[in-house]
Amino acid sequence: MELSELRVKLYHENCWTAELPRMFPENRILFPLSRSHTVKGTVTYTMTKGTKAEIKEVTQSDKFSKFNPRIVGEINNGKGSQIFIISFLFSHSNSIFNLSADFGEVLPIKVSYKDDYEIWNFLVSNKNVREKADAIRGSIESVASIEDIKIINPPNLMKENITDYLQFYLPPSTYFLINSLSEIGYFDFPRKVSIDDAARILGISKGFISKVSRKIFELFRTSM
Repeated sequence: MELSELRVKLYHENCWTAELPRMFPENRILFPLSRSHTVKGTVTYTMTKGTKAEIKEVTQSDKFSKFNPRIVGEINNGKGSQIFIISFLFSHSNSIFNLSADFGEVLPIKVSYKDDYEIWNFLVSNKNVREKADAIRGSIESVASIEDIKIINPPNLMKENITDYLQFYLPPSTYFLINSLSEIGYFDFPRKVSIDDAARILGISKGFISKVSRKIFELFRTSM
């Protein structure tokens, strides 16, 4: 059974998830990994990048103590800053995660944040993806305002998620370049643009493109 991904962009007024981006410095990468229920509320496990001092400033702050933040563990990405997994405890009230239990064969896999919006990602069967999109819209709109629902079909599903994870391993400038090259089709097979065209379109040298490409290939090679 092939799977598609539903990406739902929504505004959830007075929702506890809106608090997460405000706990960290502006433009900090936050990548919620999973959620679980307890009798006290919903535990959210979130991945972020920074120094231990920066992360401890959040987890030990009186301002956020009501969310019971805890450092679960860390991952050394070999690039200076560490990747930390942090848990937060939030109230069950008005939870979209709770609503997702009634969606049927739908798997919530990721939540990210942009400005005042939440972006929820769900895996669903490709056969009835549009019906599921309508059902999810109807359910979520009882507690939140939906800005957009995007369907990511199977051929693009892995590409979309691999790109998300790369931001934890690459410097921002390199990650931006990788995204730019991907958008113009440089990494497609066969390539939509040559290295000469890519350099001209993006206003950079061919040598720099080759250097960044080698860095990406090396990252994947050492991860396999």
